[in-house]
Amino acid sequence: MRPAIFLDRDGVITENIENSYVNTVADAEAVVRAVKYAPEGIRSCCPAIRSAHFGCLSWKEYCQKANEDNLVILLLEGEEGIKNAPEIVRVKGVDIILFGPVDLSQCIGLPGESYDHPKLYKALQDMVKMCDEAGVAVMTVTTPLSNVAVARKLIEAGVKVVVFSSDVIVF
Repeated sequence: MRPAIFLDRDGVITENIENSYVNTVADAEAVVRAVKYAPEGIRSCCPAIRSAHFGCLSWKEYCQKANEDNLVILLLEGEEGIKNAPEIVRVKGVDIILFGPVDLSQCIGLPGESYDHPKLYKALQDMVKMCDEAGVAVMTVTTPLSNVAVARKLIEAGVKVVVFSSDVIVF
């Protein structure tokens, strides 16, 4: 995560630092702390990084702006993370929940299913409702990729960020 942030990225999409998924409030808090500078986090400091214009910016101002601007996007796609989502989405500093339908379909015994399956679509709707109440956006992918009808359905469901394709399909 550190190399991406130091290269002046606007945020990170991350799983839990130690496990496969973000499953708990503690996992989510650890990710936020890793992305944010003090006093909001424990991100390491180096004023000579590219994103701080190699030391030409006021370090204090840079840290404040980085804390405001960097997005924290948590990948939730495991059963435990979904179960704990009502608390996870309320963690201060979480901006977007990336709701992963493929791994989630595996976890709930519906391998290979898409949002056409009522149980998976209901899980998405529940996530959107939780996130709306917490002021957090939901991001997900069209399954199958590059499907306009699915993208429209996701937007109508309240998803704010839709991954429509992938570089593998584009190139």
